[in-house]
Amino acid sequence: MRVLALFIAMYAHCAMANQYDPLIDAAAKSKGVDPIAMRALVQKESRKHPWTFNCDGEGFYFETKDQAVWALWQISKNPWMAKIIPEKGGIIRQFFPTREAAKAFMASYKQAQVRIGVQPITERFDNQKKLKAGQGRVRQLWVLNTDIGIAQVNYRFHGFDKARVQQWFDPVYNLNYAASEVARHKRNGKSDLEAVGDYHSKTPSVRAIYMKALLPIYQREKARALPDLARN
Repeated sequence: MRVLALFIAMYAHCAMANQYDPLIDAAAKSKGVDPIAMRALVQKESRKHPWTFNCDGEGFYFETKDQAVWALWQISKNPWMAKIIPEKGGIIRQFFPTREAAKAFMASYKQAQVRIGVQPITERFDNQKKLKAGQGRVRQLWVLNTDIGIAQVNYRFHGFDKARVQQWFDPVYNLNYAASEVARHKRNGKSDLEAVGDYHSKTPSVRAIYMKALLPIYQREKARALPDLARN
Protein backbone atom coordinates (compact mmCIF):
# COMPACT_ATOMS: atom_id res chain seq x y z
CA MET A 1 0.00 0.00 0.00
CA ARG A 2 2.87 2.37 0.81
CA VAL A 3 4.46 1.64 -2.57
CA LEU A 4 1.15 2.38 -4.30
CA ALA A 5 0.79 5.64 -2.40
CA LEU A 6 4.32 6.64 -3.39
CA PHE A 7 3.58 5.80 -7.02
CA ILE A 8 0.42 7.90 -6.96
CA ALA A 9 2.31 10.83 -5.41
CA MET A 10 5.07 10.58 -8.02
CA TYR A 11 2.54 10.31 -10.83
CA ALA A 12 0.67 13.37 -9.56
CA HIS A 13 3.91 15.33 -9.48
CA CYS A 14 4.78 14.32 -13.04
CA ALA A 15 1.29 15.17 -14.23
CA MET A 16 1.60 18.64 -12.72
CA ALA A 17 5.09 19.27 -14.06
CA ASN A 18 5.33 21.91 -16.74
CA GLN A 19 7.58 21.49 -19.76
CA TYR A 20 8.90 25.03 -19.32
CA ASP A 21 10.00 24.62 -15.69
CA PRO A 22 13.59 23.67 -16.69
CA LEU A 23 13.86 26.84 -18.82
CA ILE A 24 12.44 28.92 -15.99
CA ASP A 25 14.89 27.41 -13.51
CA ALA A 26 17.85 27.91 -15.84
CA ALA A 27 17.00 31.56 -16.44
CA ALA A 28 16.53 32.18 -12.71
CA LYS A 29 19.78 30.51 -11.68
CA SER A 30 21.76 32.32 -14.36
CA LYS A 31 20.66 35.67 -12.88
CA GLY A 32 20.87 34.74 -9.19
CA VAL A 33 17.10 34.57 -8.71
CA ASP A 34 15.21 31.98 -6.66
CA PRO A 35 13.81 29.47 -9.23
CA ILE A 36 10.64 28.98 -7.20
CA ALA A 37 9.93 32.70 -7.15
CA MET A 38 10.54 32.75 -10.89
CA ARG A 39 8.19 29.82 -11.45
CA ALA A 40 5.53 31.63 -9.43
CA LEU A 41 6.03 34.78 -11.50
CA VAL A 42 5.59 32.91 -14.77
CA GLN A 43 2.60 30.96 -13.51
CA LYS A 44 0.91 34.18 -12.42
CA GLU A 45 1.75 36.09 -15.59
CA SER A 46 0.97 33.52 -18.29
CA ARG A 47 0.15 30.18 -16.66
CA LYS A 48 3.54 29.11 -18.09
CA HIS A 49 2.28 29.45 -21.63
CA PRO A 50 4.63 31.14 -24.12
CA TRP A 51 2.25 31.86 -27.01
CA THR A 52 0.23 34.55 -25.30
CA PHE A 53 0.00 38.32 -25.12
CA ASN A 54 -2.08 40.92 -23.34
CA CYS A 55 -2.79 43.89 -25.57
CA ASP A 56 -3.92 46.93 -23.57
CA GLY A 57 -5.87 44.78 -21.11
CA GLU A 58 -7.10 42.13 -23.55
CA GLY A 59 -5.58 38.69 -23.07
CA PHE A 60 -5.03 36.18 -25.88
CA TYR A 61 -3.74 32.58 -25.83
CA PHE A 62 -2.68 30.56 -28.88
CA GLU A 63 -1.43 27.08 -29.68
CA THR A 64 1.65 28.19 -31.64
CA LYS A 65 4.11 31.06 -31.83
CA ASP A 66 3.14 31.79 -35.43
CA GLN A 67 -0.51 32.18 -34.46
CA ALA A 68 0.37 34.60 -31.66
CA VAL A 69 2.66 36.71 -33.85
CA TRP A 70 0.09 36.81 -36.66
CA ALA A 71 -2.73 37.80 -34.28
CA LEU A 72 -0.74 40.64 -32.74
CA TRP A 73 0.19 41.88 -36.21
CA GLN A 74 -3.46 41.82 -37.27
CA ILE A 75 -4.51 43.79 -34.19
CA SER A 76 -1.82 46.37 -34.94
CA LYS A 77 -3.48 46.89 -38.31
CA ASN A 78 -7.03 46.71 -36.90
CA PRO A 79 -6.80 48.29 -33.43
CA TRP A 80 -10.45 49.27 -33.03
CA MET A 81 -12.17 46.56 -31.00
CA ALA A 82 -15.88 45.94 -30.64
CA LYS A 83 -16.27 43.79 -27.53
CA ILE A 84 -19.55 42.25 -26.41
CA ILE A 85 -20.36 40.02 -23.45
CA PRO A 86 -23.76 38.41 -24.10
CA GLU A 87 -26.08 37.65 -21.20
CA LYS A 88 -25.62 33.92 -21.69
CA GLY A 89 -21.89 33.28 -21.73
CA GLY A 90 -19.10 33.81 -24.18
CA ILE A 91 -17.18 36.87 -25.30
CA ILE A 92 -17.31 38.43 -28.76
CA ARG A 93 -14.29 40.45 -29.91
CA GLN A 94 -14.11 41.85 -33.43
CA PHE A 95 -11.32 44.10 -34.71
CA PHE A 96 -11.51 46.86 -37.31
CA PRO A 97 -9.21 49.45 -38.88
CA THR A 98 -11.44 52.40 -37.98
CA ARG A 99 -13.77 53.50 -35.20
CA GLU A 100 -16.59 53.88 -37.69
CA ALA A 101 -16.34 50.26 -38.80
CA ALA A 102 -16.33 49.02 -35.20
CA LYS A 103 -19.34 51.21 -34.34
CA ALA A 104 -21.20 49.89 -37.39
CA PHE A 105 -20.64 46.32 -36.22
CA MET A 106 -21.90 47.19 -32.74
CA ALA A 107 -25.00 48.84 -34.16
CA SER A 108 -25.76 45.88 -36.45
CA TYR A 109 -25.38 43.47 -33.52
CA LYS A 110 -27.88 45.44 -31.43
CA GLN A 111 -30.30 45.64 -34.36
CA ALA A 112 -30.08 41.88 -34.82
CA GLN A 113 -30.94 41.39 -31.14
CA VAL A 114 -34.04 43.59 -31.51
CA ARG A 115 -35.16 41.65 -34.60
CA ILE A 116 -35.14 38.33 -32.73
CA GLY A 117 -36.82 39.80 -29.66
CA VAL A 118 -33.78 39.91 -27.39
CA GLN A 119 -33.01 42.80 -25.08
CA PRO A 120 -30.12 44.65 -26.79
CA ILE A 121 -26.83 45.00 -25.00
CA THR A 122 -26.02 48.19 -23.11
CA GLU A 123 -23.23 50.01 -24.88
CA ARG A 124 -20.74 51.67 -22.54
CA PHE A 125 -18.89 54.88 -23.37
CA ASP A 126 -16.75 55.41 -20.25
CA ASN A 127 -12.97 55.12 -20.07
CA GLN A 128 -12.97 51.80 -18.21
CA LYS A 129 -12.01 48.51 -19.84
CA LYS A 130 -14.10 45.96 -17.96
CA LEU A 131 -17.53 44.84 -19.07
CA LYS A 132 -20.34 42.89 -17.43
CA ALA A 133 -22.74 40.44 -19.01
CA GLY A 134 -25.14 42.25 -21.33
CA GLN A 135 -22.71 45.06 -22.12
CA GLY A 136 -20.55 46.11 -25.06
CA ARG A 137 -17.95 48.72 -25.85
CA VAL A 138 -15.94 50.06 -28.78
CA ARG A 139 -12.41 51.18 -27.98
CA GLN A 140 -9.03 51.54 -29.62
CA LEU A 141 -6.35 49.21 -28.30
CA TRP A 142 -2.99 50.80 -27.56
CA VAL A 143 -0.92 48.10 -29.23
CA LEU A 144 2.41 49.41 -27.94
CA ASN A 145 1.15 48.63 -24.42
CA THR A 146 1.33 44.85 -24.89
CA ASP A 147 2.69 42.25 -22.48
CA ILE A 148 4.34 39.53 -24.54
CA GLY A 149 5.20 35.90 -24.02
CA ILE A 150 5.73 33.52 -21.14
CA ALA A 151 6.86 36.18 -18.65
CA GLN A 152 4.63 38.93 -20.10
CA VAL A 153 7.39 41.43 -20.83
CA ASN A 154 5.85 44.82 -21.56
CA TYR A 155 6.75 45.92 -25.09
CA ARG A 156 6.22 49.60 -24.33
CA PHE A 157 8.69 49.81 -21.45
CA HIS A 158 11.14 47.04 -22.30
CA GLY A 159 10.64 45.61 -25.74
CA PHE A 160 10.44 47.84 -28.76
CA ASP A 161 14.01 49.17 -28.53
CA LYS A 162 15.62 45.82 -27.67
CA ALA A 163 14.21 43.10 -29.93
CA ARG A 164 11.59 42.33 -32.56
CA VAL A 165 8.19 41.05 -31.48
CA GLN A 166 9.03 37.57 -32.76
CA GLN A 167 12.04 37.36 -30.46
CA TRP A 168 10.02 38.36 -27.40
CA PHE A 169 7.83 35.32 -27.97
CA ASP A 170 10.87 33.05 -27.71
CA PRO A 171 10.64 31.49 -24.21
CA VAL A 172 14.39 31.44 -23.53
CA TYR A 173 14.92 35.07 -24.54
CA ASN A 174 11.78 36.19 -22.72
CA LEU A 175 12.62 34.34 -19.50
CA ASN A 176 16.25 35.46 -19.44
CA TYR A 177 15.19 39.08 -19.77
CA ALA A 178 12.51 38.74 -17.09
CA ALA A 179 14.98 37.09 -14.70
CA SER A 180 17.47 39.89 -15.29
CA GLU A 181 14.77 42.42 -14.38
CA VAL A 182 13.91 40.57 -11.18
CA ALA A 183 17.64 40.46 -10.34
CA ARG A 184 17.85 44.22 -10.95
CA HIS A 185 15.04 44.83 -8.46
CA LYS A 186 16.78 42.54 -5.96
CA ARG A 187 19.81 44.80 -6.03
CA ASN A 188 17.66 47.42 -4.28
CA GLY A 189 17.69 45.24 -1.17
CA LYS A 190 14.47 43.40 -1.96
CA SER A 191 13.77 39.70 -1.41
CA ASP A 192 13.11 37.52 -4.43
CA LEU A 193 9.35 37.72 -3.96
CA GLU A 194 9.45 41.46 -3.36
CA ALA A 195 11.50 41.82 -6.54
CA VAL A 196 8.87 39.82 -8.42
CA GLY A 197 6.24 42.25 -7.14
CA ASP A 198 8.31 45.18 -8.42
CA TYR A 199 8.69 43.39 -11.76
CA HIS A 200 4.93 43.47 -12.16
CA SER A 201 4.34 47.00 -10.90
CA LYS A 202 5.72 49.58 -8.49
CA THR A 203 2.33 51.22 -8.10
CA PRO A 204 1.46 50.33 -4.47
CA SER A 205 -2.22 49.48 -5.00
CA VAL A 206 -1.54 47.36 -8.09
CA ARG A 207 1.45 45.68 -6.49
CA ALA A 208 -0.52 44.81 -3.33
CA ILE A 209 -3.22 43.02 -5.31
CA TYR A 210 -0.59 41.18 -7.32
CA MET A 211 1.35 40.05 -4.24
CA LYS A 212 -1.82 38.77 -2.56
CA ALA A 213 -2.40 36.51 -5.56
CA LEU A 214 1.28 35.61 -5.97
CA LEU A 215 1.97 34.27 -2.46
CA PRO A 216 -0.31 31.20 -2.65
CA ILE A 217 1.05 30.46 -6.12
CA TYR A 218 4.56 30.58 -4.69
CA GLN A 219 3.61 28.12 -1.94
CA ARG A 220 2.10 25.70 -4.48
CA GLU A 221 5.15 25.96 -6.73
CA LYS A 222 7.43 25.38 -3.75
CA ALA A 223 5.55 22.23 -2.72
CA ARG A 224 5.45 20.96 -6.29
CA ALA A 225 9.18 21.53 -6.76
CA LEU A 226 10.29 19.60 -3.65
CA PRO A 227 10.89 16.33 -5.56
CA ASP A 228 13.02 18.22 -8.10
CA LEU A 229 15.03 19.92 -5.37
CA ALA A 230 15.58 16.59 -3.62
CA ARG A 231 17.06 15.11 -6.78
CA ASN A 232 19.38 18.08 -7.47
